[in-house]
Amino acid sequence: MVETTKPLILACCLHQDGHFGPIATISKGLIECGYEVTIYTGSTCREKTEAIGASFLPFPGKADWTERSLFMAIPQEKHKDFFQPPGPGFNATVWEHVQVGMIPDQHAGIQKFLQEANEKNREVIILHECTFWGALPSLMGSGMRPLGVISVGIQPLALSSPEVPPFGSGLKYDPTPKSHERNAAAIKELYQGAYSVPDEKFQRVVESLGGTTSRYHVLDAQVQLPDRYLQLCVPGLEYPRSEFPKGFQFAGSLPKGRHRLTSSTKVEYPEWWGEVTKSKKPVVVVCGGTTINIPYQNLIVPTMQGLANEDVIVVVLLGCSGAKLPSEVSIPDNCRVVDYFPYDELFPHADVFVNHGGYGGLQHAMNHGLPVVTATGITDKPENAARAEWAGVGVSLGTNKPSPEKLQEAVKKVLSNETYRLKAKEIEEEMTKFDAIQIVVKNVEELSSQE
Repeated sequence: MVETTKPLILACCLHQDGHFGPIATISKGLIECGYEVTIYTGSTCREKTEAIGASFLPFPGKADWTERSLFMAIPQEKHKDFFQPPGPGFNATVWEHVQVGMIPDQHAGIQKFLQEANEKNREVIILHECTFWGALPSLMGSGMRPLGVISVGIQPLALSSPEVPPFGSGLKYDPTPKSHERNAAAIKELYQGAYSVPDEKFQRVVESLGGTTSRYHVLDAQVQLPDRYLQLCVPGLEYPRSEFPKGFQFAGSLPKGRHRLTSSTKVEYPEWWGEVTKSKKPVVVVCGGTTINIPYQNLIVPTMQGLANEDVIVVVLLGCSGAKLPSEVSIPDNCRVVDYFPYDELFPHADVFVNHGGYGGLQHAMNHGLPVVTATGITDKPENAARAEWAGVGVSLGTNKPSPEKLQEAVKKVLSNETYRLKAKEIEEEMTKFDAIQIVVKNVEELSSQE
């Protein structure tokens, strides 16, 4: 039952699956605890939002983008960044035009919601995933400020520190003090170079909305400014630091079987499902990702080719309902292809997960003690691959377009070395010590009771 004495929850997220999914799962948990939740996101998520019992608020204006409209909104001279190998230039372009570029419209919707809640004498707590930056101006003096703001980390912690390599630098983590000077120099180079562009635009946008500029670079502001920053991860999957911001907490991974929390649709098992559940051969799962349209030739096709003559079963997840491999793609006899299927149903039967490095996929795999082979895709993907390799739970391929031979070698390495499985099981055990939903609820309650 909804309790009107509780604050309203405005849950904000970008509208790709990897961004909406965690917020939907958390929102469902809050609803079950008696909170009224409104999910503020793109119009494509209306049906999924209403299915969990949340109210839906669509992004206004250009914040409600499609991949095509977003690409067309980016200046032509920046298009080249989308066709370069992943790196700082690509990251800076995405941050400038996706995160920062959408702030004015996102902020307008938030302010309208806060005003309407105020007229009803209701307090509001904003819960947002960390790549949604539309809540930041409200923390910088622009318009009404909510009762509290909780950011949820759905990517590796991007907060700069001399103790860790800067986000997107490609540098390997080095635990020794001698690396601090190297890291500090890399931070300076990036923050004064490629990463200065999105930050300067961010500060200008905030000023234009009536706020004051931040002493933090936008990558640090997204962690430092919210009242709470809850990282959806365990310490064993994040580079160690001696200091974290006051409101920072590790929240652990979202629960297994989360698809059953946010969808009433019955799982349809493919006709070959029994081959997987009863297989005495190793089962290799490969997925090219769900957030953007990654060509199957980048990872899925070379994985099938590289493992075609191996004594394994390869389960190919295309990542999107209704998706099909192009007709010209040859499917080896040991491969089984499905458009979309829940990780939590498949991973208990798998032996290795080949993926493009999405944060959600890595967390899902660790929830099942499943080692990974990771391509270094775009945005946060190289950071995830690096952390998986550092934690000993998998192999980083070091490229977003690996060859069949490189994939074959990496998969065989993981399957033949029990250490990867044991390390992944250690992370799985660490995850059992956290209850992400209850940690979010506890932080909401604490912010609700503050003077």
